[in-house]
Amino acid sequence: MDTRYLLAVFLAFFIMIAMSPAVYADTAEDWFYKGNALYVQGDYAGAIAAYNKAIMLDPTAPPLWNKKGNALREQGGYAAAIAAYDKAIALDPTYAEAWNNKGNALVNQGGYAGAIAAYDKAIELDPKDADAWYNKGIALAEQGDCAGAIAAYDKAIALDPTYTNAWNNKGIALADQGDYTGAIAAYDKVIELDPKDADAWNNKGNALVNQGDYSGAIAAYDKAIELDPTNILAEENREAAIALQAESAGQPLAAIAISAIGIAFLWSRRRL
Repeated sequence: MDTRYLLAVFLAFFIMIAMSPAVYADTAEDWFYKGNALYVQGDYAGAIAAYNKAIMLDPTAPPLWNKKGNALREQGGYAAAIAAYDKAIALDPTYAEAWNNKGNALVNQGGYAGAIAAYDKAIELDPKDADAWYNKGIALAEQGDCAGAIAAYDKAIALDPTYTNAWNNKGIALADQGDYTGAIAAYDKVIELDPKDADAWNNKGNALVNQGDYSGAIAAYDKAIELDPTNILAEENREAAIALQAESAGQPLAAIAISAIGIAFLWSRRRL
């Protein structure tokens, strides 16, 4: 066989192999997965750059815009995130996840009415999305609509009975309504599902304080601090509970470390 022919075949094969990785590494899908990996690592700037590269190659793929929006939101760029979600929604109006994520960014901006509208759209498209119901509950609670928030949390819990964040926030909403017994039951459910949940122990302590059970509250705060020694909320609440217990026993406030007058107990709220 002609040596020049063999050399040409070899060179063609070598060039094909050498170029293949670059070709495969330059597809929208590859940049998308690279962006996802960077996002998981907490490199949001790198993730956005990767998603932008993917979008340049395939600007009509809604998931690319949605993921870019998530990374922008993690950086605090809420307006830019909403713009990215809107692009995803324009490309696919039935994209429930993008509607939900848009609602989250609107909550971050304090736009609770707009957020609720976005969550409602997500729920309309996917009624079994527990996260959308939970997030709607947060927005309703921020508006002061405790009853509406509880209803939304209940819906999330019905869809996922192990949803500890929903149980926790339901407890806070019940406490805001003055239903401390119901709040304690909600926190106890969180503790049943996750006995190491320091926030639930802290919040249970707050509800017990409001019932006048200072000993029980202090024990709950102690458990929260045992589970999370850095839990400043539980430490401050414990000090306040000790002060109130001393006052209820007739001890003068001057003899204790903290004045019980005007104490605001701090709740561990769960966010988006």
